[in-house]
Amino acid sequence: MYARSSNKFVYFDENEKVPRRWIDKDTGSKLANSLNKFGYITVNYDKLISIVKELVSSNSSNNVIVFANDVVPQELFDDNFDPMNSLIMRFIANGNIVVWIGDIPFWARSRRQGLNNYVVELPSTT
Repeated sequence: MYARSSNKFVYFDENEKVPRRWIDKDTGSKLANSLNKFGYITVNYDKLISIVKELVSSNSSNNVIVFANDVVPQELFDDNFDPMNSLIMRFIANGNIVVWIGDIPFWARSRRQGLNNYVVELPSTT
């Protein structure tokens, strides 16, 4: 569906359970709404994962994702030993763009536990 190039997305999830750290829900919502006026498509947690998987598998390039939620789904960045092997880094390596306006990029990761519960995981510093 999104295999063509030059798609523009903004990751923002209305769900109160989806973790946030530096960018609060109100700020993220305002950013997403502003970007929608410029043709960006707002995607939630699950849609973001499926779109990145689709774009990586099709070797699509020139796509943009702006993160208005500053906690990345673990499914996108799940390899501490070889970060370049993670899905989001392969997305970038294919010639796509990620705009990160939060704290340290990809540091805090969310993982779904159950139907509507999420936990934040931070990498070990040891």
